[in-house]
Amino acid sequence: SALHAAGTPHFAETVVEGFSHPESVIAHDGMVYVANIGTELQPTAMDGDGFISAVRPDGSILERKFLPVQGTLNAPKGMAIVGTTLYEADINRIVGFALTTRKAVFELAVPETSFLNDLTVRDDHTLFASATDLGKIAEVDLTTRTYTFLALPPLQGPNGLWYERSNNT
Repeated sequence: SALHAAGTPHFAETVVEGFSHPESVIAHDGMVYVANIGTELQPTAMDGDGFISAVRPDGSILERKFLPVQGTLNAPKGMAIVGTTLYEADINRIVGFALTTRKAVFELAVPETSFLNDLTVRDDHTLFASATDLGKIAEVDLTTRTYTFLALPPLQGPNGLWYERSNNT
């Protein structure tokens, strides 16, 4: 194509099937993780049928229900990875799984919300989480397992987050 000829990278498209309402994707250490809301597209249902799939970069599924091995996820959405821990926004809590053992190693309830949506990493001890229904962003301290909502004007349905370290925004 003309765009390709002009130097734009060309990416091959691969269609991967077998998910249950995939909502979010994160790549880490040669693997792609896909958050699946579950059988029905009910992003706030506490139905215990959510899961995270592990997919190889070539599109082949390593394991459809990679996480959780034990316990439940309801409607997992945004993810963030700190070290070898994958953190997941699951309706009104943040759950962390050790990718090496697949065990749950972190849980923090956020009872004010029923729609945690996305996570992003500030540093090795801090995440930000969007609470779409509240119009707020929470700062999560992974060490103390606490959170505070940022003092921002109300936001209109915040969802996808990105933290820019270079200018602390």
